[in-house]
Amino acid sequence: MVGYLQSNSERYTRFCVIFTWIITRGKSITRLRKWFVNKLYKLFLEMSHFWITQFLFIIIFLIFSSLFLMGTPGPKSKVPNLALLPCC
Repeated sequence: MVGYLQSNSERYTRFCVIFTWIITRGKSITRLRKWFVNKLYKLFLEMSHFWITQFLFIIIFLIFSSLFLMGTPGPKSKVPNLALLPCC
């Protein structure tokens, strides 16, 4: 069983390397990044006429932004944590 899993992980790794090479050949990293962002943007535009997709996208964005903003500042940060200030 372990040999089977190991061979499967090796096949998966080999597939990922070959797939990445096929996508990236002839393209620099910045061109690849621009291509990928362009494809994602086109995909979002194609899906944006469904109102439920827009609604879910907004909800996900709000959740992640609120999680990002709720983080406490680091020990060297000079920004006060507003949650710890008195509300008077």
